[in-house]
Amino acid sequence: MKKISALGLDIGGKRIGVAGCDGLGLFATGLTTVVRTSFANDVEQFKKIVDEREAKILVVGLPYAMNGTIGTQAKQVQKYAQRLAKALELESIICLPSNLEEIESLKQSKNLIQEQLKKLNNNFNVVQFTAWYVLAEELRDVELLELSQIILQNLLSKANSSEDKASVLLSLGKIANDQQNNQQALEYYQQAEQLAVNPLSKVLILLSQLEFFRTTEQWLLIPDLVIKISSKLDKLPLTQDAIYAQINFISHLIVIKKTQTIAL
Repeated sequence: MKKISALGLDIGGKRIGVAGCDGLGLFATGLTTVVRTSFANDVEQFKKIVDEREAKILVVGLPYAMNGTIGTQAKQVQKYAQRLAKALELESIICLPSNLEEIESLKQSKNLIQEQLKKLNNNFNVVQFTAWYVLAEELRDVELLELSQIILQNLLSKANSSEDKASVLLSLGKIANDQQNNQQALEYYQQAEQLAVNPLSKVLILLSQLEFFRTTEQWLLIPDLVIKISSKLDKLPLTQDAIYAQINFISHLIVIKKTQTIAL
């Protein structure tokens, strides 16, 4: 997935929660809270964050009404966000539903997602792709698996690069794993590995597959996979992401050794 620096905003009447998306668009980390005073002061605070993070886009959560419509509060948030993006001279702003888990029915949430995605069919670029991908990951984190799956399957049909498709397939594999659909999960992981071009992406996919084998107790498949991951990790340049992958790998090995005696 193309690297994009993005800020995620949770805009309230008195405070704005700010999160930063990692370069691969896979993880969002809480950064700070901006206390709202005057708009001019808000802009100055955000300029410092934007410069520090080299942010290009804002991803803003809209608090939809319980029936799945945009109410007064969501319109106010949208208006403020558009004004802020203009003042900060950012390339784009993406507004997405922030409270799908609170909307009164799963059917309404599904309809809302499908409606929003349909609007993008003729104008779907890398910014929209990343924003919707992050939303799908957040929905999976709160166990709204079906909603996340709808988004990811739509993204799979729109992905322009094999790397983007690999990222989506990896997430679909995690959902299948969460749903205990083991065969489907493994197929998604294998497809993702085949499509991934970036060496770090391949390692992250293999780490997910290792976790899958561990949680499903497929112990006999683990030794060969461990050797494969170790070999690929050794070839990665020493970056922050590579170090994180090394730590992740070691953590898996510790858990595996505690739960099962196998030849690693």
